[in-house]
Amino acid sequence: MDGEAEREGTQAVKELRADALEIFEAGLAAVDGGESVRRAISRKGGEVLISALDAQVRVNLDEYERVLLVGGGKAGASMAEALVDALGEAAISAGAITVPLGSKQPDIPERIEVFEATHPLPSDSAVEAVRRMVELAEGAIERDLIFFLLSGGGSAMLPLPAGDITLADKVEATKQLLASGATIDEVNAIRKHISAIKGGQFLRAANPARVISLIISDVIGDRLESVGSGPTVKNTTTFADCVEIVRRYRLSRKLPASVLKRLRDGAHGKFSGPEDIEDAVFERCDNVVVSNNDVALAACQGAAQSLGYSTVNLGARVFGEAREVAKVMVGIAQSAQARAYPASPPCCIISGGELTVTLTGDGLGGRNQEFALAAALHLRGTDSIVILSAGTDGIDGSSEAAGAIIDGKTTARGAYEGMDAADYLARSDSFSYLDAIGDTIITGRTGTNVMDIRLLMVDV
Repeated sequence: MDGEAEREGTQAVKELRADALEIFEAGLAAVDGGESVRRAISRKGGEVLISALDAQVRVNLDEYERVLLVGGGKAGASMAEALVDALGEAAISAGAITVPLGSKQPDIPERIEVFEATHPLPSDSAVEAVRRMVELAEGAIERDLIFFLLSGGGSAMLPLPAGDITLADKVEATKQLLASGATIDEVNAIRKHISAIKGGQFLRAANPARVISLIISDVIGDRLESVGSGPTVKNTTTFADCVEIVRRYRLSRKLPASVLKRLRDGAHGKFSGPEDIEDAVFERCDNVVVSNNDVALAACQGAAQSLGYSTVNLGARVFGEAREVAKVMVGIAQSAQARAYPASPPCCIISGGELTVTLTGDGLGGRNQEFALAAALHLRGTDSIVILSAGTDGIDGSSEAAGAIIDGKTTARGAYEGMDAADYLARSDSFSYLDAIGDTIITGRTGTNVMDIRLLMVDV
């Protein structure tokens, strides 16, 4: 085999790469925000049936004075368009939603106000949007129906700091919490208690109206309290818990004074918090997950089978350090190739979830590209195995890529360009390496977010 062929790989690898991209696209299509809502909702006259995953809700629009539409996130635009289509433009009286800054404006009536919001750091425009949502909710009566749309990015794109806390204070508190080593559940506990909407508090504003929350889940296990910090979901933490988190991670000199004061005053009972919302308020709300990582993985499995691959779906609960998971996944792929276990080649082994990265440099990349580059190092010299890893939102960490697709010649292609894969990985600069050799996947914003998709494509 000449040098160019050695770098480029075999025809079999090229076909595996093409099929992997097609399978990934099928997964994305299945969890598109609009498609997820359209799939879940059907209307006949005034009767509306919402059926998704393991939930089913029926509602008669004729029983309500008004239908209001609020919410947002990365899929806010497409979800809103689909809901308007499903219910009919005339059905919705008013509303307010957030959409990602710079995204295409949704084709919805002007009476539904659209606010652009930034991510991952929140913006003043998003605060204005949530104030408008709360205003609509507080003006609702018992015979009003509110649809709340929620998707990935909701924590940043639906902000409303509580009390005297400023948006800058909230951003700084989040930064300090994330840097402290606190778990995501601990971070969310404090987020809820310094917010005026999260932790079920939107429902307190909307009471006694009926609320139906349509949710695209971006968390492992669909823990609804964690999706966007649960604006319509019962909170299970307290101000006292938050004060203990501050003590545990020695944050009393790092958090803004306004945040510390609110947490301490709340713990001393000076005002009510999300834990004080009565159970009856939650009885007026249905939370329905219309899409999640499992939906994407099932669509990938169906697409792979239609292309002639045997499949194994490892599920959506894969987590851990990207570099370590890469070792395991390469081992699984090599086992399939050598022993026909856990599947016989040609096969596609599918997994989801969301990995983590411990930064060891200041380069560009994200969890999917870190995983891919680490996998390439373990896979070097191997033929007829291709690995794809990408985020369903189209954004992987600090880069413009969604993820990457690699094979046994990825390290050779880099070496030909004078690059050492191990060095780039050590500097957390996976994007610079993978993009230079054409192994990145660029999708742009996808209009959804259900964590990640990983594909192990194996032939003999």
